Amino acid sequence: MPPIAPAQPMAMRFRFQQRKGLTQYAFGSERNYNRERSVRVRWQLVKEIANQTDYENKTDQVTASKSSYRVRNIRGNSLTSDWAYRPEKNIELGLKFSVGKAENNSESSSSIADINTQGLRLIYSIEERGIVRFEFNREEVLVSGVSLNLPYELTGGRLKGKTWLWRTSAEYRITNFLQATLNYEGRSEGLSKPVHTMRAEVRAFF
Repeated sequence: MPPIAPAQPMAMRFRFQQRKGLTQYAFGSERNYNRERSVRVRWQLVKEIANQTDYENKTDQVTASKSSYRVRNIRGNSLTSDWAYRPEKNIELGLKFSVGKAENNSESSSSIADINTQGLRLIYSIEERGIVRFEFNREEVLVSGVSLNLPYELTGGRLKGKTWLWRTSAEYRITNFLQATLNYEGRSEGLSKPVHTMRAEVRAFF
């Protein structure tokens, strides 16, 4: 989440990462190449409102000495903007959205993925005791082109179509030696039925 820092009304970060690798398997060898170039801008509009915006350019390539479903040549760009509003120091309302496009041109695929996501969050802090967090997200992936194999990396693991996600988490310190946590997550992908997951835990410290 974008931090609220009156002493730093604006900050920028530039990042460049590049990796090359060679992996030898029984059926042959694979070479991979990854490059990331990104820019992050954070600024404090007013005391209660902050924003963080990220632009990212990625290249993800895998070549193999023999035909393989892992071969890919992905180039993509994405833009993400995260807004945070804090009317009180213990309450935060957030809005996050992103758009991106990735293209894969390999031996078995010539496909394009257009991705857009939107998210809402509410965070409530209990002073010296804990925190409660609510999130609701929508993701949409549109794929076009011809593909015998749709790489996981092309969509970042997202399925084609619309996905709805909602989460609730809470942490509360009962005493200095007891802490309780509760996590719930719901997911609905495409036309499938929602999947619900819940976990509760109490920890004792000695």
